[in-house]
Amino acid sequence: MIATGKLVFRFLLLSSALLAFDRAHAQSQPAQPQPSESAAGTIHGIVTSGNMPIPGAAVSISPASSSQKISVWTDVVGSYSATVPSNGSYTVQVQMVAFANSTRQVVIDASHQNVAAHFELTLLSLPAKRVLSPEVPTAPPALSVAFKLFLHCRTWLLKTQAAIR
Repeated sequence: MIATGKLVFRFLLLSSALLAFDRAHAQSQPAQPQPSESAAGTIHGIVTSGNMPIPGAAVSISPASSSQKISVWTDVVGSYSATVPSNGSYTVQVQMVAFANSTRQVVIDASHQNVAAHFELTLLSLPAKRVLSPEVPTAPPALSVAFKLFLHCRTWLLKTQAAIR
């Protein structure tokens, strides 16, 4: 039991010595600059309908120079933000079920790296007027089946009563 305790103590002592050596060695070396991919800019905005934000709207951002597309969605308050990789002209399109699509062109350049593109969506309207046919409406199929079952049971009951008499 004592040998096991000495073994654990030696292991912990050796581990802490190695950890201290590693930290001292890391501090003596100059930090290496990490290569980072710098983005050209950000396109952001708010999507609303009237005074109400539209959460969950799909926002697609496409550069004019390629077929790539950046897709983001609006959050609970209707806002979105997307980082674009390079300067240039971008087409921003917003889509949401039951609303008309909306599109806007924005330009990212050295003097405009943070561009706001807000959208006001219009609710799609229902067809103007439905023309009602002059036909008499029929019973829904579920009622028809239930009524047929009722007639079948009634007929069976009447036949059974007649047979008993």
